[in-house]
Amino acid sequence: MLTQATDNIDIEQDQSKLEARYQAKKIVKTDQASKRPSVGFGIMIMNEFDEVLVSQRLEPGKVGHLKWQFPGGHLEYAETFEQGTIREVEEEAGVVLPSERIKYMTTLNMIEEEYSYHYIGIIMFISVKKQEFPFFNNEPEKQTDWEWIAWEKLIHFRNLFTPFKHLRDQGYADINKIKSQFGLF
Repeated sequence: MLTQATDNIDIEQDQSKLEARYQAKKIVKTDQASKRPSVGFGIMIMNEFDEVLVSQRLEPGKVGHLKWQFPGGHLEYAETFEQGTIREVEEEAGVVLPSERIKYMTTLNMIEEEYSYHYIGIIMFISVKKQEFPFFNNEPEKQTDWEWIAWEKLIHFRNLFTPFKHLRDQGYADINKIKSQFGLF
C-alpha cells in the first residue's frame, strides 16, 4: 500500500515536471513565432518618363514615418501577389490596376533590428502612361498625396522606406536594369 502511494506521488511529480517543461517550450515557441518575418509587398508603378508613383508615410512612432514609399502593404491569407497588389493600390490610391500587366520584380529580405523589423518584401512592377489612371490619396491619415518622381532622382533621397535601400543594393538604382527586365527599351 505504501509503495503504491509513493509511486502515485512520483508519477504526479513527473507529470508536473513534464507540464512545466511543456509550458516553458510553448512560451519559447510563442516568442520565436512573434519574431518570424512578415510578408509585405510594394509595386513600382513607372510611367513613360521614368517616374515612379510614391508618397510619404504619415504614421508617427512607426517604422518608416515620413519616408518615401510605393503603394503596398501586407499579403493577406490565400492572396496571390497580383491580387494583393490590386487590392492595396485600390485601397491606397483609388485605382484598380489590370492584373495581366502586373509583373514580379524581385524579393527582398529586409531587416532593421533597431526597430525589430523583419519583412520579406515582394516587389511588383507595372508600366503605365502618366495620365492613364487617376491616382489619388485614399488614405490621407496614413500618407501624403501620391506624386510622380523621377526614379533616378528618388533612389538617392535620404528618407526612403526600407525596400528602396534593398532595391539599390540589388542594382535597381540603374533605370536601365529595370527597363531591360521588363522589355521597355
